[in-house]
Amino acid sequence: MEKKTIDKFAIESLNNIQDVLHKIQYEAFDPDHRNDDRLLLDTVDHLCRVANMLADVIREEKAKGFIENNNPQKYVENKLLIAQRSFNDYLKSTRG
Repeated sequence: MEKKTIDKFAIESLNNIQDVLHKIQYEAFDPDHRNDDRLLLDTVDHLCRVANMLADVIREEKAKGFIENNNPQKYVENKLLIAQRSFNDYLKSTRG
């Protein structure tokens, strides 16, 4: 019998994943990185937001049996689009 996606993740593992993602986001916006490439750091931020939302959705469904967020798919799609645009802009800026 095939397991559901929520059964393939442990709550503790999801919490650890989100901790790492939050640390990455924090570093991306640390004042020490003020002079670094903002487009690249924005891309990292939005990718972390996508991964966090996916982890939240899995954790919620696992813990509660349902998802409270009204439209996690739209959130993920929007943040991914922003990340893609930022990364494309970064690539253009590095290629001249």
